Amino acid sequence: MTNKVRVRIEGLHTVVMDVESDNVELITFGKYVKKGGKHYIKYDELDENSEKVVKNLLKISENEVELVSRGSKSSHMYFAKGKKNYSFYRTPFGEMNVAVDTYSMDFREEEDCLEITLEYGLEVNREHVSECAVKICIEAVEE
Repeated sequence: MTNKVRVRIEGLHTVVMDVESDNVELITFGKYVKKGGKHYIKYDELDENSEKVVKNLLKISENEVELVSRGSKSSHMYFAKGKKNYSFYRTPFGEMNVAVDTYSMDFREEEDCLEITLEYGLEVNREHVSECAVKICIEAVEE
């Protein structure tokens, strides 16, 4: 895969105590490298609330996904099928404890494409708040 990639993240978050679902989509460009059997993708996104840049690092292997975000909001989320992992989510308004309970994770790797599908439950401050489904597509872009 090339160093330059297109990052597409689609998410559906269903709030537990609500009927509504929230669809999220991010399409941006980033940098890709593979080291020691892991895929590393760096990309930036704009925080909708503060309009400041958030720097993200995705670490992907066949059995786990790790997302580290730094900027106006910071977090460190870890996904591994069948595991519940605790972390934090820091915003300008304060920090929250979060837990990610990964129900399923599918990983597909081709020559110029990575595709990851995650389904998980999200807890905030020890309260189950939503059911989530996320699809991450990383595609090579000609430089």
